[in-house]
Amino acid sequence: MEKLQKMEENLFYNIRHLKTFKEITKNEAIVWGYRWPDGKPIEVFNKHNNELLFTLGHDIQLAEYICSLHNMSNKLVKEVESKYVS
Repeated sequence: MEKLQKMEENLFYNIRHLKTFKEITKNEAIVWGYRWPDGKPIEVFNKHNNELLFTLGHDIQLAEYICSLHNMSNKLVKEVESKYVS
């Protein structure tokens, strides 16, 4: 089994900020997706239960960016927490 290391201070604070943001937004959705129903505003939703989280205008690139950033940050937090001791 791989020995866990102590996390560097900067990484610890960056991860803490990501987790705090998740708590502030009260978002328990692990994976976000987006859809553009019949030309209406783009919907960002929780892919696990299809719950609508919020809507955007009609900027599909922005929706892709927001969902990718959110999903990546959740993966990053999990990966870092699995490798380091707090």
